Amino acid sequence: MAGPFRTRRRLSFLTVTTRISMDRPSMVLAFPNEIQRPIFEQAARLDGRCAFRLATVARYVHAWVQPILYERVVIRDSHAASCLLRTIRLKAPGYFEPLVKSLTFGSSVTLSQAKPIFVECSRRIIIFTAVISAQDPHKFLSFIRSRHLRRLTLVYHQEVPVHRPTSISGYQILQDVLSSLTHLAVITSFNSSSHTGWPTLYSACMAQNIADASQVPPSIAFQRLTHFATCSHIWWTTADLSWYSPNLRYFAILEPSGSDRTVSSLNWDHASLVKAVRDTNDRRFVLLKGLGDPLADCWNVEECWKKSDFWTSVEKLVDEGYISDQSERW
Repeated sequence: MAGPFRTRRRLSFLTVTTRISMDRPSMVLAFPNEIQRPIFEQAARLDGRCAFRLATVARYVHAWVQPILYERVVIRDSHAASCLLRTIRLKAPGYFEPLVKSLTFGSSVTLSQAKPIFVECSRRIIIFTAVISAQDPHKFLSFIRSRHLRRLTLVYHQEVPVHRPTSISGYQILQDVLSSLTHLAVITSFNSSSHTGWPTLYSACMAQNIADASQVPPSIAFQRLTHFATCSHIWWTTADLSWYSPNLRYFAILEPSGSDRTVSSLNWDHASLVKAVRDTNDRRFVLLKGLGDPLADCWNVEECWKKSDFWTSVEKLVDEGYISDQSERW
């Protein structure tokens, strides 16, 4: 995404490894490298913050986890962006290209900071997540250069326009990159009910109905998309994506955590949503409670340090015949 519904479980070996490495370093040396190395590498991949701590244990451990440090790059704010830019300048051009697989921008990262980071770090990324509060996340997309991008998560903290564009706008991402996506999540403010958040979604759907030779139809634009998630207040606006994407298998509708003012004002309470989804008779749809707010913990940029199990949860619910994660079946 990337997105960001993260597992809260702490694996026992991760806790043991951290304690051994930090509190009793002599015990680390008691294990042969063939046992130590996969434990340290797995712990580093589970949580990027843990990887940085493990890199300080010993030089040989640093050598093991150092490539993993940059597999999942999370830039929390403008200060973190400045620090990474300094690191980039100290390395040879292209150093980060084969290392970075997941890239996340959060909070106050500016476009001027993001551009040089994209140049060095985005050519082979598989996952991109933007949790930007200062501006629209989609403004960053045109600078992604990876033809390997598979998972995209856009979290809109700002209020998005409540009016629909009067004409079709161009896509905010390179066509080759867009058509490579398999997983897409768009999380928007609950103060908006008449716009999809990411204009590319609207443009793609409009192109299906309006003859415009310059616009790629959604059946091509989203030809590889298999997983899609969006908030409950705009799910109907984007529901046509289930028809326009020939390979779509999972469509997650994310509800807010409780009965707040936005739900009642938009007339999409849980019971109404369940009924509307049942009426489609499309078992690719599934409702998830508590994930439909940009401020929810699962979309916090800090959660991007960890490996996400969001899409795994969606797959499990759909494959087992549930219409929601509230134990309701089709």
